[in-house]
Amino acid sequence: MAGIRFYYPDDDVTVGRLELDEALLPAQTYEAVLLTGPGERVLLPPRGSAWESRLAHVIAVADGVDELRGALEDAAKAIRLEPAAEAGVPA
Repeated sequence: MAGIRFYYPDDDVTVGRLELDEALLPAQTYEAVLLTGPGERVLLPPRGSAWESRLAHVIAVADGVDELRGALEDAAKAIRLEPAAEAGVPA
């Protein structure tokens, strides 16, 4: 079976750096893609739309539901977001 999970920031953010550490992806990963990049303002609903607030997605393939859920949860460790410094606020 296969599943996809979309990863979102905890709060509205301007992306400074977004990285995918492939070494941290679980073995069940089929595809992992970053969906935004530096300088992009990511707004969570209701200020932004659900599909525009996604940082990344991961598709995993596993033999069972629990294994699949675990793989998609573990994949979050591979996504690293560093917010951009806000104007007037030291980095």
